[in-house]
Amino acid sequence: MADVKPATPPLTVVWYKRDMRLHDHAALVSAAHEGRVLPLYIVEPEYWALPDTSYRQWEFLRGAVAELREDIRKAGGQLSIFTGRVVDALADIRSTHGPFRLVAHMETGNAWTYQRDLSVIAWCAAHEVPFEEFQQYGVWRGSKLNRNKWAKSWDAMMSEPVLAAPDDVDWIRHGTATLPKANDLALAHDGIVDLQTPGQAAGIKTLQAFLTERGEPYQKGMSSPVSGETACSRLSPHLMAGSLSMREIYQATLKRQAEVAALPKAERGQWPSALKSFV
Repeated sequence: MADVKPATPPLTVVWYKRDMRLHDHAALVSAAHEGRVLPLYIVEPEYWALPDTSYRQWEFLRGAVAELREDIRKAGGQLSIFTGRVVDALADIRSTHGPFRLVAHMETGNAWTYQRDLSVIAWCAAHEVPFEEFQQYGVWRGSKLNRNKWAKSWDAMMSEPVLAAPDDVDWIRHGTATLPKANDLALAHDGIVDLQTPGQAAGIKTLQAFLTERGEPYQKGMSSPVSGETACSRLSPHLMAGSLSMREIYQATLKRQAEVAALPKAERGQWPSALKSFV
């Protein structure tokens, strides 16, 4: 009897958008469970030509992508970087590797990214590529939106366990390119002096500093441009890039609330009201 070659495990492309991390990444966990994994980040020049994009946004995101690339390298893989249209990147992967499944986190962006997503959905349907989007923010679309149950749904999603980065991923390589610099995307310096440090490590440090040191005057200080610089969390860019997930920030805050509640009343200071306002 002739030897029967084992079937090649299915390939899943993980399309990174606003989720530059390996942990708490439902799309990546799903892909790793199914078989081979090809991680993909696409630089879209059309997006960076929009009036609501900027030098500082790209510089921060670029740093987060660079850290993700290094994290994937340490895990034994390679982040494929493509510049151009998403559908062109997917077509290139299909011509090289054959059929695949596409997964991504649902993006909460602007009208351009929404229309881009619709074009990707249409391409996938036309080429018989299964496409699954996973939720990471508290925004529900279409038939999934129920205003009467929104808060309950949000609480349930934020209470789910934070997913660990998957182990022993069967990474697939598809070549990569260097990340463009701001001037490559025609993004002129916009005058920013103190750009926050991007990436997961910086995000965790910023979160812990807010929850244990800077955040006590948050409730009153957040509304002032003078005190807001230190009293606010400074986590917005990390949520934008997805170097931290909303769920892990929420759960870390609940843990800190419990720690403060266990302190003698005289030692709690303004922390109870600050953390409640932040939640």
